[in-house]
Amino acid sequence: MLPPPASDDDALSSTNDDEATDDDLGPFQNEYAEGGDDDSIREDYANLDQVDKLRQIPISPSYTEENDDDSSSNNTYGNGVTTNGQSSLSISGNSSMITQTSFNYSKSSYYNLGLVRAIGNALPPRHDANQTLRNLEFILKYEPDFEQVHKHWVFNRIVDQDLLERLLKMLQRYNQTSYTVIPFVLKDYAKKQYEFLEGHWLDELDMIHNKTFFTDDWRDNERARYYDIIQDRKNLYVTNQNNARNFAMEWYMLPNGTVPDVDYVLPWDGNCFLTQAAFVKLQHDLIRWNSDPIAAYKRASHGEFLSNSTNPKIRSLLKEPIKYFYTPMDRLLVGNEVLLDPNYIPRLDEEPQIIFHRTAVGRFDPSLRYGKKNKVEMLIRLGIKGPWDIYVKNSEDASAPVLSDWTGPPPPAGWVTRLFSGKRRLEKKNKSSKRVKARTDGMTRMLQRLDLDVATKVHGWNSSTWMFYDRGILAKEAEFWVNAQQHNGRNQNGTSPSADSNSSLYNLIQNLIAHADHALHAGPWSVMDKEPCGCGKHNDCHDYYSFIGPNAMSVKKATNLPMCNNDAVRYDRSRLEAFQYNTTILALAYTITRQRSYVEKAAENIVTWFVNPKTRMNPRLGVEWQSGANQSFITKYGVIEFKDVYYFLDALRIVEESGVLSEDQTDSVILWFHEYLDWLLVSKDKESRRGGLGAYFEPNHHGLFHDIQVISVASYIGKLTFAISTIHESISRLLTQVSSKGELRNELGLSNCEHWQAFTLQGWFTLARMARKAGVNLWNKFRSPSDPDLGTTAIQSALCRAAEYTIPLLSHRPICNDNNAQRVEDVSRWFLLYLEVQHHCPNAVIRYPSFLWPDWWLLDSFPEAPLGDAFKMNPLYSQGTGIAPFWNLGLYDHEVSMLNNPRQMFPIMQFRT
Repeated sequence: MLPPPASDDDALSSTNDDEATDDDLGPFQNEYAEGGDDDSIREDYANLDQVDKLRQIPISPSYTEENDDDSSSNNTYGNGVTTNGQSSLSISGNSSMITQTSFNYSKSSYYNLGLVRAIGNALPPRHDANQTLRNLEFILKYEPDFEQVHKHWVFNRIVDQDLLERLLKMLQRYNQTSYTVIPFVLKDYAKKQYEFLEGHWLDELDMIHNKTFFTDDWRDNERARYYDIIQDRKNLYVTNQNNARNFAMEWYMLPNGTVPDVDYVLPWDGNCFLTQAAFVKLQHDLIRWNSDPIAAYKRASHGEFLSNSTNPKIRSLLKEPIKYFYTPMDRLLVGNEVLLDPNYIPRLDEEPQIIFHRTAVGRFDPSLRYGKKNKVEMLIRLGIKGPWDIYVKNSEDASAPVLSDWTGPPPPAGWVTRLFSGKRRLEKKNKSSKRVKARTDGMTRMLQRLDLDVATKVHGWNSSTWMFYDRGILAKEAEFWVNAQQHNGRNQNGTSPSADSNSSLYNLIQNLIAHADHALHAGPWSVMDKEPCGCGKHNDCHDYYSFIGPNAMSVKKATNLPMCNNDAVRYDRSRLEAFQYNTTILALAYTITRQRSYVEKAAENIVTWFVNPKTRMNPRLGVEWQSGANQSFITKYGVIEFKDVYYFLDALRIVEESGVLSEDQTDSVILWFHEYLDWLLVSKDKESRRGGLGAYFEPNHHGLFHDIQVISVASYIGKLTFAISTIHESISRLLTQVSSKGELRNELGLSNCEHWQAFTLQGWFTLARMARKAGVNLWNKFRSPSDPDLGTTAIQSALCRAAEYTIPLLSHRPICNDNNAQRVEDVSRWFLLYLEVQHHCPNAVIRYPSFLWPDWWLLDSFPEAPLGDAFKMNPLYSQGTGIAPFWNLGLYDHEVSMLNNPRQMFPIMQFRT
């Protein structure tokens, strides 16, 4: 499973400028490495008074304050990018760093620089949540007002809009008015998908639900790598690092009179800080190496440049300013205040920043996300030596062509310090794997929160949302019923029909009311009803107790309680099914009729099962598997017995909204489901009984219905972040459960495999219906051509492929290979599935000129098949099918005017030969 989600009220805050590969770097191998050329740095300070003599290559006119004006403008570029720019250096009053030496030099000697820092989203626990505000204020307060430097800020898809406002106000407070906002747009993020198919390796398609993936055999950084791949597109949108870097360079090339002319652009990460000494060294290097480019390239290439310097193209390029430099970087392991010490010596062993001449053609690859060596790719193309030459193994990291203006490895220029991330224990060199894990955990938590925002803010999902039935549609059907009762099929003006008492919907609601009337006189049910028969292995009658297995019959025969041989009396499964089924029917009848007796009876059932201390069920499942006549154990396979909770919780919401339950009773029910969810997500509970997590790792219907339960319960109790992350994770199960042909391969080997195919497909359709409430469409996942052997090459999603192959009405397939084939149950179950295919799979076809029922269907049980009218279809099925009672109410959206002509809602699919 993904790392534990952030709580729903966790705040998202700022700066994500930590290059992913920083976490894996060893000491940086260049002239500034620790223990290296410190004397060279000091020598450069002393030689700066000769800087005018070194400069030989002409550059653009010097950028001086006399050329500035006070005009500023606000411009909006494509994709909502907003820029506030000015042509003057209006920084005033900032404290300057104390330098080691004073120098005499002319302003005209310096290059004009555009220093751009891209500030993004922090990723706790990789970064301290407050690092953005803290580090930005440190830069604004203590970084000097450098001569010949124009500073621009890029706020790169800041998710937290309150934080963005605070950052902009901070810029204003320090008189910084040149900035760009690249906005975060939730609807754009919502279009980005997880890439589960790209995330697998070895022979496993669905690593998320593979138990070995969570054992000690897998290291944290290997799991982090897997999640990084899965999150690729979402990560790329949220972090947007290379796009922001490229924008920083392009900004200085805009045809805009307010943008100053610069010679070099420094598109750096947001946490980069320049001391006065570092800036002077940087300018010195730019001038020194431009004055003798051959010497610069020789030094950077360790002498190899000499063999290429006679090339005419290179000789031509050598007449121009050097296009690229790299700036070695220091990483602070403690608070930023150490930089205020004039004797601070940097440790330059981190991944460097890059400097581009204004005419440089090189750009960062926008397809590389945070964590995918997005800056390293440019370092490699430029020939900058470092540890990445050892650990970069994938060809994609260096697949871009050589830059047309590349003459050789660029020389170094100055240094820069990366400010403190707020996580000292993660900054140490021997903690690189922990940084990788913390980075991935941080990204995962952010994406979970954003997925929640998509569900709640874009799609209106919340804990009150009905996850199976549709509240709005059921309200229209209730209105239909009221009109039919009160106005005898006519509107109040008596001119047009509003409801026909002979319509299929009218008859369906009558059927619902009849069953609700019967349910008024049944129950309430309790797990304590089994007490006269014995209470299972742990002898606690409040525990749910059921029994499965090949030797269960021998146990029944051996019992000393002959009056309890009836399963309905001895075991709790039949009580649970009756409780959920009847309570749901009562709640639906109340929604249609508003008859108070229905909801009051439903509330009585709920209080008895969950609240009353004398009758309540403990929030766990105790299902025993009999492996021998005298031996049994609690099994994970019993988790599925609570499968129908998905529709029952809609009934529970209806009862709560009616006001029949007291506040204390409602709180008790919510607490019960909190405890049940905890049990579902642990391997053992406090009494050493097997918990529900074992079902999570099952590759067939057990794992599927574990997800359905988790999503249903988590959404009901308000753990929406966990619910939405489980919805997204569940998509990965399709990879192992549905073959390329469309087979439900993990069901075909089971006894009674026809039942399990229909049951599993029904579970997937149910999960897809629930997921749509949160804005996730399972019907479009893993689209690929259908199997040509089946007679079609139409592009189908995994679910549509499964439906097209599995539903006999579509494929006319033979019976599955099962010795118990004669146990095929009610074949009308396939009609419900066929109806969903009509609605969601436009490319699915019937490959026969007319319906030819498979010869293995039992004709004596074959029902009428009103495939064009859901209201005429059977509303009630055995609880073992996983089909909700009166599933055809609150199904698809429709207008009241269409209720008399349901074929407009559910058109018959066209036959094809």
